[in-house]
Amino acid sequence: MLEEIPTATGTIDWDAVQRDYEQGDARLVEIYEAHGVTAAQLRYRRETHNWKPRHNCNQRVAPMINRMLRALDNQVRQLEKLMSNGVDEAGESRPETRLDKNAALLSIMTRTLEKLIEIDGAQRAGRPTQNKQTSDIRNKLVARIEQLKQQR
Repeated sequence: MLEEIPTATGTIDWDAVQRDYEQGDARLVEIYEAHGVTAAQLRYRRETHNWKPRHNCNQRVAPMINRMLRALDNQVRQLEKLMSNGVDEAGESRPETRLDKNAALLSIMTRTLEKLIEIDGAQRAGRPTQNKQTSDIRNKLVARIEQLKQQR
């Protein structure tokens, strides 16, 4: 059991602070106020007593997947525009090397997205299936990529 330390404002129950920090959904500011600790005190205690990280990786992978989906969508739109107009955004005619570079970038981005989804799936093992919206967007992207391949 962690010891209680007397302070000018009273005694700090570090067990309760650790519990709120590791398991609670409260913001850090709320933890500081609820327990009468400062950010420096909490950081020192967290580092010296090896507290578990506050957030798990599931909360970090999902935003990356969403950002990657948006980036992929933008890249596909740009490639579609280039292919349909025959001119890029700089007004230059579309050389084949430009299309090849865009297609290669799209391929790399797609593999990155697949890896992120795989990581997310592995972390969510034991939870219900992944977000339906994410699956729908992924399926749309796959269909668009296939259309682009057929147009070449």
